Amino acid sequence: PDTDLFLYFRSCLGDSVMIVAKGLYPEAGLPGAYTQHDTMHTFYWSFGDGTDAVTDTSVVWHKYDSAKGYDVSMYIVDTNNCSGIPVVCRVTVTQNPINYIKPLPQKCLGDTSQISSATFITYTPYSYSQVSSQKFDSTLFIPDGLTCNPDNPCYLTDVIFTSFLPSQVITSGDDVLSVCVEMEHSYIGDLSIVLRCPNGQTDTLKAYIHLGNSFFGIPMGGVNHHNFDNDQKACDADENPFGTPWPYCWSDIYPNSGYLNDPGNCQQGNVSIDSTDRINQTGFYLADNPFSSLIGCPLNGRWTIEICDTWQSDNGYIFNWTLDLAPSLLPQVWGYEAAIDSTWVEGPFIIGFQNGSTLICPTDTGTFQYDLFFADDFGCVWDTNVMMHVNPLPIVDLGPDTAFCSGPVMTLTAGTPPDTFLWNTNQTTSTIQVTSGGVYSVEVTTPLNCLST
Repeated sequence: PDTDLFLYFRSCLGDSVMIVAKGLYPEAGLPGAYTQHDTMHTFYWSFGDGTDAVTDTSVVWHKYDSAKGYDVSMYIVDTNNCSGIPVVCRVTVTQNPINYIKPLPQKCLGDTSQISSATFITYTPYSYSQVSSQKFDSTLFIPDGLTCNPDNPCYLTDVIFTSFLPSQVITSGDDVLSVCVEMEHSYIGDLSIVLRCPNGQTDTLKAYIHLGNSFFGIPMGGVNHHNFDNDQKACDADENPFGTPWPYCWSDIYPNSGYLNDPGNCQQGNVSIDSTDRINQTGFYLADNPFSSLIGCPLNGRWTIEICDTWQSDNGYIFNWTLDLAPSLLPQVWGYEAAIDSTWVEGPFIIGFQNGSTLICPTDTGTFQYDLFFADDFGCVWDTNVMMHVNPLPIVDLGPDTAFCSGPVMTLTAGTPPDTFLWNTNQTTSTIQVTSGGVYSVEVTTPLNCLST
């Protein structure tokens, strides 16, 4: 489809995209004009993922490693070394939408039931939008570094950006809006905190100065945190419970409370350092080095927070951290969603379809595979499978109809526990004593809830 003057190519993750260019030569054939034709020219391609190609044909194939949107550009150079105007298109790549597979419940021989995608699959249509903010959102234990790893008492977490042009770099300290960490630690003086960009350049957010007795957040136990720090198992997160994290952010732009290492911040005693109010954008801190030290850093790639604990005792946790770059750095904000168009099930014992579900009626016992397929509106088909176990029915045989004389007692046996029994006489034992004529029937249910009469 042609949207906003861009031609979009839809692709499934793992497939290669074929792009065909066609040059337009309005002066071809005019008197005095030299010959121009696609078969004579050179094509220069930039695929938006950091790779380029030069071809002598107008057709190119390219495979993308990640599901996202890519801006692709191409221009032609003719035999007279004249360049055409670059043409930009977009490739949108979608990926498997399946999130979670639940096991199918066991079935009984001969039972008719419905199965559908909602029965055992959770899925989310894949969507993508360019972002200038990335968040590491997982809890990381920061044990006492000198005790647990004296040679390298540092702990690293990463975020990865892919939304920018491959050649884009930090050109101003204002390109970095803020760096925020959500954390708790029982002694600020233990720590240094450094931001590292994809090419290895660093910015020190908080230097280690062997000084500072305030808390980040509220460590477990507060002023009595040592009651919860297991010095004998200092490197085991399970033995050192976390407290309450507070947000702390660094920015050159927003109103700030100075440096974390300022005496008024880090030397308050056993109290928590004031946190940052990210909603009202107040209470930020200045990095020890201004963000201008990151000029020249590539925007795309792996950005790392490095927290080093280089003083004995105390510990903490980082719960998440976020790097916010200026949205104005994005080449152009755009996104897409690959909606699920249809789903279907394939497997044995299918007898029909009803209200979007597949009807099955097993005629054999055992374990059987069912394949579920998802088709999105990109034309991509994704599949997974689940196993279904079919259990046998209980065997019930009360024998043939019988005539007997009044007086004797006849015993009817329906089976043995752990099956359960319900006679038409309302008795629930496996056997009953019959003293009079009539029709006797029983329902037998197995522990797997399969029933025969």
